[in-house]
Amino acid sequence: MKPEYEVRELTAYEQRSVLDVSLVLPCYGRVEQTKDLLNSLRRADFACEIILVDDCSPEPLSHVCEDFSDIDIRYIRNEKNSGAAFSRNVGARAARNSLIAFTDNDCVVVENWLTQLHEAITKSPMSTACIGGRVIASGTDIYSAYFDYHKTLDPWFFRGKFYYLTTANAIFRKNIFLLVDGFDESVPGAGGEDPGICFKLQNAGYKIGYCDTAIVKHQYEPTLSSFMRTFRRYGRGCAGQFRKHFKPQDFVYNSNFAGLDNEPIQDDV
Repeated sequence: MKPEYEVRELTAYEQRSVLDVSLVLPCYGRVEQTKDLLNSLRRADFACEIILVDDCSPEPLSHVCEDFSDIDIRYIRNEKNSGAAFSRNVGARAARNSLIAFTDNDCVVVENWLTQLHEAITKSPMSTACIGGRVIASGTDIYSAYFDYHKTLDPWFFRGKFYYLTTANAIFRKNIFLLVDGFDESVPGAGGEDPGICFKLQNAGYKIGYCDTAIVKHQYEPTLSSFMRTFRRYGRGCAGQFRKHFKPQDFVYNSNFAGLDNEPIQDDV
């Protein structure tokens, strides 16, 4: 008697541990780099829901997803080019899991990347809204060396506190992410959405954390023009968020007043 169903072997991807995480990939162009990212996910030691949000690329990235059918990618295409913050929010709202992770399509992930982030956030108190990891350069050119030496994409640590993380390598609790309305779409340009979401979370009373064993490799373009564009973009985006959330005096240290009590000066009698 013939069986009523077909028995097949599980693929290598299907045999991996399945994490209760939705991984959101905001993408615009970069077809070959997107393939590099998806190949790194194919080699990873985890499986999870993957949501690729195509920010209206000139050449739709749907055909790229078709080449990676074994890793089960959900493809969403924006009606118009709307930026990284908008695309991340679209992916987050579509996520089916209680944890949302992000990386970018100019990155590749280390095999245990998301496993490390997942373990870190599940072991953290519920007041920890997000955890970020290390972002290092994948190249060996002079520009990649500069970014690594100056730790450009490291979390910003100031006066004993993490102020913001890089969302090319981060995981969030979805309920808290949505509670603060996700990434700020009002400040134009890429680069500012990273500090923006972290400032909002901390202003709402939540904490952010860091896991240095969760590693993503960033593919920088090895040209002077790209180097200058990158810093111009980071500068504009971050400046917009800092103006929105801080006053200049928050970051001014005057050694003349160190150790003095916060009391009004009294006139001599």
